[in-house]
Amino acid sequence: MGEERRTLLLGVDAGDPALISEWSARGLLPFFRKLEEASAIFPITNDDGFFVGSVWPSYATGTTPDHHHWYCYRQYDPASYRDKRFSPDALNARPFWAALGDKGVRTGVFDVPLLPVTQGLNGFQVSEWGSHDTFLGGLKTWPEDLASYLEATYGSDPVGTCDDIARSQAGYRHFIAGLKQRIETRERMISDLCHRYSPEFLFAVFSESHCAGHQAWHLHDSGHPHHDAQIAQESGDPLLETYQAIDASAQRITDAWGQGHVLVLLSHGIGPHYGVSYMLDEILRVLEHTPASRSHVVWSSARFLWQKTPGWFKRALPPTQGFRSGLKDSLLSRGRERRRFFAVTNNDVFGAIRVNLQGREPRGCVNPLDYSSLLQWLTERLLALRCADTGEPVALEVKRTEELYDGPFCSEMPDLLVRWNQALPIDSVAIPGGETLKIPYQGVRTGDHRSDGLGRLYYLNPALAGEYPPVRNIDIAPSVASLLGVELEGLPGRKITTIC
Repeated sequence: MGEERRTLLLGVDAGDPALISEWSARGLLPFFRKLEEASAIFPITNDDGFFVGSVWPSYATGTTPDHHHWYCYRQYDPASYRDKRFSPDALNARPFWAALGDKGVRTGVFDVPLLPVTQGLNGFQVSEWGSHDTFLGGLKTWPEDLASYLEATYGSDPVGTCDDIARSQAGYRHFIAGLKQRIETRERMISDLCHRYSPEFLFAVFSESHCAGHQAWHLHDSGHPHHDAQIAQESGDPLLETYQAIDASAQRITDAWGQGHVLVLLSHGIGPHYGVSYMLDEILRVLEHTPASRSHVVWSSARFLWQKTPGWFKRALPPTQGFRSGLKDSLLSRGRERRRFFAVTNNDVFGAIRVNLQGREPRGCVNPLDYSSLLQWLTERLLALRCADTGEPVALEVKRTEELYDGPFCSEMPDLLVRWNQALPIDSVAIPGGETLKIPYQGVRTGDHRSDGLGRLYYLNPALAGEYPPVRNIDIAPSVASLLGVELEGLPGRKITTIC
């Protein structure tokens, strides 16, 4: 392969386009400022309603979640009425780098989130060394013996589970120092692996922007209700520090890459954590006139106590992920088979509702003839919800999944998706009929993804510099493959003709 075809794709997990544009304009991110001035820039539309959980599998496979099967970290199982942790092994599509390898392209993949390791890849793959989301049970690599070499040479992820950090001035400084160390170590690992394997295509992702965005948004945003001015003054802006470390590392990786194509991908943004997905099921119980559930309160309280438990104590315990997932699934799925509709796990930006439909669920109680009218009834009442404190709408939009997706896994997906109002914090909801439901948020995250779900793609090429119309996330795979001289067949995405 000629030097001109070599392709570098750097991902910034939950990298926020608005923050990067602002800080670049102020000269705080020199590499991104160069990208802003010398790149073809494409907004990216992600999977409507599901982009929080499906974004990276969609980028990687060039297919949408109704085809590749992954829309959430825990997905509803119609046979059991439970939400079960999704396994990457159940992914129903191959990542595009597998096709590149089949065509003889030497490939390197480093920490692309939510993707299993491609066995037999022509090159190398490192998964979950330092990812925000972990589903594989720890570091996995191809070749398999690469994992032991990396751990012996570079050690393990210095951050660990982001939700478990200490919420103090010292805790945040330790957290940000760990993120910076992880960025620097990832860069050294990538340099080492590139010298060993000489990839013609490299796809590497920085996860630190995702971690900092969830955990430290309130220190960045002085208008956030949990903003701590003292900690912010002592700690600075953790988001800016993290983005600056990514900026510097991305510049060095790009310089070392040399000739060829350079693309940078911002996946799906970050903003304040506002929304009421955590109380959706209780809202539905009020609408359905079913008894209030204590299961969600019990789970939320248990999670809150776990998150407040010191990290040293957690690390001394045996692995608890399986027990915690089983407890959550058991508590939150109780009684679903006796209800007409109920909330299922999706994400905190879009709530998700499943109808207990006859002929689909094992104990369905809603007649298919009544299905459409029930969805309309729910839509009207959800749009009528108001913040009890301000009168602002709680839900901005309610969408039917069947109108968005039509793939083979639609029957397992929620029926309705509810886009929450993220303009203000809401913990008290006035429900049509006069009842007010107040459930304070007990999670630790202060930042979450923006409801528009927009990403951004930079293609570094001064001759094409400028802003272009949006592309879809499923367009990335065929476009990158085309730059490498490989045409992917049978995918719904289209090549971005500007760059291919």
